Amino acid sequence: MAAYLITDADWKGADRETILRFGQAVTPVIARYGGKYLLERGAVPEPVEGDWRPPTFSIIEFPGVDAIRQLLASPEFQTAAEIRHHTSAVFRQILVQGV
Repeated sequence: MAAYLITDADWKGADRETILRFGQAVTPVIARYGGKYLLERGAVPEPVEGDWRPPTFSIIEFPGVDAIRQLLASPEFQTAAEIRHHTSAVFRQILVQGV
């Protein structure tokens, strides 16, 4: 059953080169675990109710919850994540199973 990794990302002024380097590092790793982006990368959501205003937002579909957990625990993902860990970026992520 499909599962989704939803990310609310605020790069907090990180330079474009760092953001691109992170994207180039993480994209093949996501694909290796069966991930498929469902939104344009860096999509800016339009709030319609409440005060949730994430600067960028992504939804990535995976074959199942286990694939997401394996991705997040993988050394390849951790290496890519180190790029953003050296910035002031704040990422909020949730995992949700589809129907």
